[in-house]
Amino acid sequence: MKHIPIAGTDLTPTCLCMGTHLMGSDVNERDSFAILDAYWEAGGNFLDTAHAYADWAPGCLHRNVSETTIGRWLCERKNRGAFIVGTKGGWSSDGTPFSELLSREALLRQIERSRACLQVDMIDLYWLHRDDPARPVAYFIDFLNEQVQKKTIRHFGCSNWTARRIQEAAEYAAKHGVKGFVANQMWWSLATPDLDAYNRSCNDTAVGMDSQTRAYHDRSKLTAVPFSSQAKGFFNKLAAAPLEKLPDFYRSLYGSAENLVLFERVKKVGAERSLSITQVALGYLLSQPFPVIPIVSCRHPAAWQDTLTAVEVTLPPETVRYLEEG
Repeated sequence: MKHIPIAGTDLTPTCLCMGTHLMGSDVNERDSFAILDAYWEAGGNFLDTAHAYADWAPGCLHRNVSETTIGRWLCERKNRGAFIVGTKGGWSSDGTPFSELLSREALLRQIERSRACLQVDMIDLYWLHRDDPARPVAYFIDFLNEQVQKKTIRHFGCSNWTARRIQEAAEYAAKHGVKGFVANQMWWSLATPDLDAYNRSCNDTAVGMDSQTRAYHDRSKLTAVPFSSQAKGFFNKLAAAPLEKLPDFYRSLYGSAENLVLFERVKKVGAERSLSITQVALGYLLSQPFPVIPIVSCRHPAAWQDTLTAVEVTLPPETVRYLEEG
């Protein structure tokens, strides 16, 4: 698996990041270990989790179960040095306001708890899971630099921040000669989700790859690490059944007329280039003019093999434009 260095760091993650939000809950520990083993055997070295994963799951036996599962796996396999471990703080599924979760005191507690669950001395890449626009960017950048100095984290990034706030943070870091965000996590896939409806229904502030964010990444070459990078399998599900047969979740989030037209383009590109739907969808992200490391996840080890076929796919610029514009 090829590597994509993150600028401004000593981190050289593989081109696919393993998402672990269901590990230890919807995906039991045995299957979680098997998926992590398969990813490791394929050369993968980048894990993404969060302090709150997967506290919302009905099968979750205790809080922070994803981090705890990863920590046990790293300890049992004795491979901590082979992995870049990233986790996030500042979000919860229980309705706690982000203003509380992003306070200095709350973040300190979350960092310490994450280190304990993951069984690591230092978190390689710490993400702010959400933003609190009521606080100046200096509040966050100064706090995170303090944690780097204390060696609780090595580098830090942002997740679900707007382009305007990311740029403000970059300008502040440059002006004061301190570290800034080294990467950005956003909701991004070839299929465009209806995030306005999603945020209203969940009282959330998820941020997708919009035109302003894309323009910022084009200019700055900031590394993008998109989650929901395969649109939760939407195109594969659409290939197996018509839209009206899919669960409400898929119809409401991805069932737009634009995505149905895009599905026809995906099939055409796949037929012309002998690529699967997964290869086209992930190949689109991996073929951008700035560094992109998609977060991928699966419920069973066998599903990982389909995803793995995309790592060598590079689509030419004209194909990327066709997928985006027709």
